[in-house]
Amino acid sequence: MLFCKGSASNIQALSSLFVKYGKAFGQFVNPQKSSIFPGSIPHSRLANIAISLGFQIGSLPFTYLRVPIFKGKPKKCHLQPLADKVKLKLVSWKASLLTLAGRVQLVKSVIYSMLIHSITINAWPVSLIKDLERWSRNFIWSGNVNQRKLVTVAWYKVCLPFNEGGLGLSFSEVLKNSKPVSYYISSSIWSGIKHKFPDIILNCTWQIGNGEIINFWTDLWCGEPLINSLKIPQNIQHRLKATVSCFIENASWQIPQAIMTAYPPLQSLIDQVTLPVLAKEDSYLWIHSHDGNLSFKDAYSFHCQIGQQIKWATIIWNSAIPPSKSLLIWRCLHGKLPTDENLSLRGCCLPSRCSLCGSSIESSQHIFIDCSFAIQLWSWIGNPGPSSCGGIFRNSNAEFLGASAYNLGISNSLCAKLNGAMYAVGIAYQKGWKNLWLETDSMLVVTAFKSSKIIPWQLKNRWDNCILLLASMNFFVTHIFRKGNTCADIRHI
Repeated sequence: MLFCKGSASNIQALSSLFVKYGKAFGQFVNPQKSSIFPGSIPHSRLANIAISLGFQIGSLPFTYLRVPIFKGKPKKCHLQPLADKVKLKLVSWKASLLTLAGRVQLVKSVIYSMLIHSITINAWPVSLIKDLERWSRNFIWSGNVNQRKLVTVAWYKVCLPFNEGGLGLSFSEVLKNSKPVSYYISSSIWSGIKHKFPDIILNCTWQIGNGEIINFWTDLWCGEPLINSLKIPQNIQHRLKATVSCFIENASWQIPQAIMTAYPPLQSLIDQVTLPVLAKEDSYLWIHSHDGNLSFKDAYSFHCQIGQQIKWATIIWNSAIPPSKSLLIWRCLHGKLPTDENLSLRGCCLPSRCSLCGSSIESSQHIFIDCSFAIQLWSWIGNPGPSSCGGIFRNSNAEFLGASAYNLGISNSLCAKLNGAMYAVGIAYQKGWKNLWLETDSMLVVTAFKSSKIIPWQLKNRWDNCILLLASMNFFVTHIFRKGNTCADIRHI
């Protein structure tokens, strides 16, 4: 895509460029597949340009590299094709084969990548954003873009960042506020950012270079405009047109004595500003960023203020926990699991009884806390008890070499997993097996080989000895989910 003015000299130069490019690279412009999209020029002049280049005359809107190109404020008709592609993508996925965590990841990775360019530069119509949110919400909870689930977490909570109790899903908001201009500007981008223009002005400042484009009196370059800090009367403010460069000579301030006498505080204000020794252009900087540049991330952080931090969020969203389990805990903490209790609150009155103990109605509190089965489970996980560890050794052809099992007495699950790993390394070292691949269903064990901070002090010396043995071995460790570790399901016969 090329942009140029439609003068005769420019059209001639453009035509010559196409010819030279074709001769140099062997890629010639196909006039039948090329179009001209004009601005406000007479039709006769446009026809002459089209004849000179041999191109067709196109019209707005059109799509270029899957991005809609249009003129003026974005309308639903301009962005509807992109929204339809998003819906078709959601419909094409077999959501019934995906977990809830899998559907969330697809929306974040695929759907957001389809929208990120357009939705960050164009102010989408509210109706389209609501459609996108509805399709994504229904797909995540039910797997069907047109079907809504009964027990769900409020969408605004889902869109919160992880550390505020959400899932990190968010669409750009369409807000309407004060307008800096009242006249029409035919830009597809300006209409989306002009209502934030006052915020940009209030949170930016000038850094002096040569001072040629900074107004000495009205611009923000020394913390506050001088007309405010020096309390200059309004009836003369419109006459103050001098730039900063008017008061700089040889990289130092040259303020007339009459001005310094009339405004004594001016000296302390200009002393706080460092002038560059080498002349450079003036810079307009965003005061809330480290380098002064206003990135999309900085704009989002400024617009969406940080909310209340949730302590449990950093615990459940951990690399050692499978995402599906983290999402289950997240729903439980929000009280939105589809238990009989929650379904009855939404009009689904069913006979309810806990399928584990059979002695109470099914609720989140009972399933995870009060149920006798849950009490025994938490006792087994959290408190020391009878423990053992073991492992199976195979060669590179998956042939059985041997197995081991040890009774650890009273211990907890973490110590049992770590002991199993240390026994495996010790046996391999004694047998002279220098190439060892350890596969475990405990992410804590995998993490322990990367950082020893989680090792209990009781096992610290043994663990250090184990690491010392590994220095002479070709070793690596990987994780396998519990359902894939079928050897651990063997029972005594």
